[in-house]
Amino acid sequence: MIGILVPAIAILKLGWVLVVIWGVLRVFTVPGSAAQPEPTLAQELQAALDRTIEAGNSMGVSAAVVMPDGKVWFGVSGNSHPGTPISPDMVFSIESITKMFTAALILQLVEEGKLTLEDSLEEWLPTYPHIDGRITIRQLLNHTSGVTHSPEHPSYA
Repeated sequence: MIGILVPAIAILKLGWVLVVIWGVLRVFTVPGSAAQPEPTLAQELQAALDRTIEAGNSMGVSAAVVMPDGKVWFGVSGNSHPGTPISPDMVFSIESITKMFTAALILQLVEEGKLTLEDSLEEWLPTYPHIDGRITIRQLLNHTSGVTHSPEHPSYA
């Protein structure tokens, strides 16, 4: 569970669409059992998700909202891929959004003196084929390391 709380109006980019959610947003990988908010608010939130899908801006969406009183609303609309509707317990690959969380954590570790931005990969990780161990943490965070997305590289087997 990733518990990122954003007060007031939260804007969550889902695929190619921006969904505006009033209240407090909390991103979950798998929803648990929690009390539901007032039915009218739940209906409004679900309608917002449904309108997004109906507008053709996205194939599918899954969202969770934690209300100020701690009640949680989960909603889904659309499909994860053709013929497969999204369900509230569906797990998604969060792709590039992890970059900002990883960067924040690394900067906290730098602040605590546990590592530096000039540390090399070989100081912290095992050796990987086709990866230069001299690449620094700073280069990784700046996306200047030259490391490619392996499955897209021609030599990936």
